[in-house]
Amino acid sequence: GVFLFPQYALGNAIDDLKAKIADRNATIKALDADIANYQKQLTATSKQKQSLQQILSVLADTRKQLLAKINKTENQIDATNLEISELQLEITDKERQIGGNVTSLQEIIRSMRQNDSDTTLETILSQRHLSDAIDSVERLIELQQNVSGHVHDLEALQKGLEDQKKE
Repeated sequence: GVFLFPQYALGNAIDDLKAKIADRNATIKALDADIANYQKQLTATSKQKQSLQQILSVLADTRKQLLAKINKTENQIDATNLEISELQLEITDKERQIGGNVTSLQEIIRSMRQNDSDTTLETILSQRHLSDAIDSVERLIELQQNVSGHVHDLEALQKGLEDQKKE
């Protein structure tokens, strides 16, 4: 409940980055088509007779091609930067999740240490009613299951974080 708003905001930030990445990739695709077109024009122009006008045309086409390549490279850099930002947000989210699980595990371990001072048999025998003893045993079992679940979650988050950092 407490972390819903940051996750919602993080989700929106990731969605915005994905939309920007898609937009950049579409621009890059269009620039690739322009570059190919300019290359065709260069090829066609170079086959014509060598005159001053044709040389100027070749230079103009070469200039357009170079500008398109520069524009494409800039867009590729922007797209890569957006992908890096997206990965950083995802890594930050996983680190936050790991931190939350570590805190939960610490609380569970503290609780287990308090319960460890008594053996299970002592805990059962110290209860006035059989139902209280059964409740105590059930709480211990539930506590152990919670620890196992949190450890499993932590391992999965840690592996996911390591995989993302490798990317």
